[in-house]
Amino acid sequence: MLAVQNKSTKRIRIIQIILFLVIIFLTSQPFVWNESYYKDTVKDIAIESGDFVTMSLVGKVDGKVFTDEKSKEISCQVGDDKFIKGLDKNLIGHKENETFTFKLKLPEKSSNKAIAGKTADFTASIKSVTRKITFTVFDMISYIGAAGNGTSQLTTIGLCYILFLVIPAIALGFQLFDRKYNLKNVVGIICSAAGILCILYFVGAPYICFASMISIILYLLTAFLSVMGIFARYLKQPEK
Repeated sequence: MLAVQNKSTKRIRIIQIILFLVIIFLTSQPFVWNESYYKDTVKDIAIESGDFVTMSLVGKVDGKVFTDEKSKEISCQVGDDKFIKGLDKNLIGHKENETFTFKLKLPEKSSNKAIAGKTADFTASIKSVTRKITFTVFDMISYIGAAGNGTSQLTTIGLCYILFLVIPAIALGFQLFDRKYNLKNVVGIICSAAGILCILYFVGAPYICFASMISIILYLLTAFLSVMGIFARYLKQPEK
């Protein structure tokens, strides 16, 4: 009976080690941040493919304006080409608060047959540029101790995200080195709860990515296995 019990606890321990290694791997993957969250840290960025741009756009054909009121507030993601085909490439390289002109041939298939297929003169005024930037935990660590240049907020974020790496690492350490006692299971439960709370608090429900969701599920599983490990160690099966 004792041999069966020891075998069960060993299996649970091995599974937990694997799960915590997976969580550490997921933690090292890029987290997506919206630039508006730390807008002061990035200045004068040039528009790139993938950026979100808000602008006003005035289009003329043969000197006559054909754009309407809706064109005064256009939001689009550069690279999608959902507004006018070919427009996005003319935005790349420009910056917020910049006004510029460019020529663009309009699609042959257009609801406005009077301008279909013609070359239009556009004037664009960029109102805002928002970029989704990815940072791994290790990128965040590099900001710690950085002074000035608007990196103080990123330093704070970096300190918070180190917890995402430290928490599973602590749990993994106890699983690897504590082979005789139940401390590893107690620490596993505490670290699992702390890991879930950190993800929910620091990332926030609206910004939880796929890796974060998987990490939460794995933390719940490790907590369950830790409880099972405690029971497997101390509860004896009734003798037949």
